[in-house]
This record gives sequence, structure tokens and C-alpha cells, in this order.
Amino acid sequence: MQLLRKNGISWCRHFSLSAAIRAIPKPKRASLTPFDKRLTVTGKHVNEHVKGGSKEMQKKVALHVVPPIGFVHPVSNQFKKVKEMQPEFVVPDLTDFKLKPYVSYKATPITEPKLTARVLFNSCYAQQVEADLKEGKLKRPSEKTGSNSTDKT
Repeated sequence: MQLLRKNGISWCRHFSLSAAIRAIPKPKRASLTPFDKRLTVTGKHVNEHVKGGSKEMQKKVALHVVPPIGFVHPVSNQFKKVKEMQPEFVVPDLTDFKLKPYVSYKATPITEPKLTARVLFNSCYAQQVEADLKEGKLKRPSEKTGSNSTDKT
């Protein structure tokens, strides 16, 4: 504590860490919306309820963001479609269906085993790989590497 005199008035000046910390203004949090380059700006980010937005801007910016179904090849710079990235909606035909869309809480829960890479490969590609191997389109691993091990088939 320091006692100061100025123009005949004495006053006390405190030097404390907590007062110094309170005097430092806190930085504002960086907002990721609505105009951050890392995010796609949609109509939700610039509507009339957001600071700086309006109805006109919402109509101009209104996008329907669709995830890509492929990638740009780094060497050829061409867009390559990937079949597995394309969404597939399986919807049953419910004409003349008598049940209502209600599930009772008394119903037993359905549990499935954990989906692993091996299970996914076996369900999608295993039959095709076996067929290609039998037809001779694929070489056995021992033929590729040139090892002298015998096959157990």
C-alpha cells in the first residue's frame, strides 16, 4: 500500500495482483460463425436473427450442403466417384401394411456384435475375391512375392 498526496488530498493506492488482473480486459472469444473460412456459410448463419444478417442475405446464401461422393485425385486432378460414399436409401413398400409406427417400451432390445473391418470385408467383398481367385484373375500371395512356400489348398 502506498500513501499519496496530491493538492492537499491524501489517498491510498493499493497494488495487488487481483486488482491488476481485473484491470486487464479479457479477450473476446473467436466466433466461428457466420463468416469463418473453415465453415460453409448457409442460410442459418445469416438469417435475420443473427447479428449482421437479413432475410435477403438468407435467400441469397441458402445452400443445401451435400457431402461429396468421391474425391479429387491429387495427380490427375480429376474427380473420382467412390461407390461406397454414395448414400443408398433402403425404403420398404408399406402399401396395405396394417401395423402402426409404434414400438412398445416392453419390446426386447436388439443387440448386434461390433462391426469390425473383417466382418465388413466378408459381407461385401469376400465372395467376389474368392470367385476371382478361382477364375485365375488374382494371384495367390505366394506367387506375388516369389517365395518357395507350398500352398495348403
